[in-house]
Amino acid sequence: PAVYSGEAVYRWDPRARRISYDYYASDGGTSAGTAVPSAAGIDFPEETYVGGDGQTMVMRTVQTGGAEGYVRTTSARQPDGSWREMFTMRFTRSGPAAQ
Repeated sequence: PAVYSGEAVYRWDPRARRISYDYYASDGGTSAGTAVPSAAGIDFPEETYVGGDGQTMVMRTVQTGGAEGYVRTTSARQPDGSWREMFTMRFTRSGPAAQ
């Protein structure tokens, strides 16, 4: 199967005074939203992802951090009016960055 990948482009929106982003997926899907700082990390409130096949999915993501950076990202979707976790990624530092 094809490997899924994606890229997010973040920018400061001076008019709205917030961080906005656009997401582009390798399957042709796209979404746009905002990044909101929180006490635990960064929240990505509701956004609508439009897949390459035209199907839509309402989702939200929460990134939580620690002293070493982000340690967890959880995404949820809303298929029927209630939020359901799609996935959680945990990050572990494996050593210093290569130079």
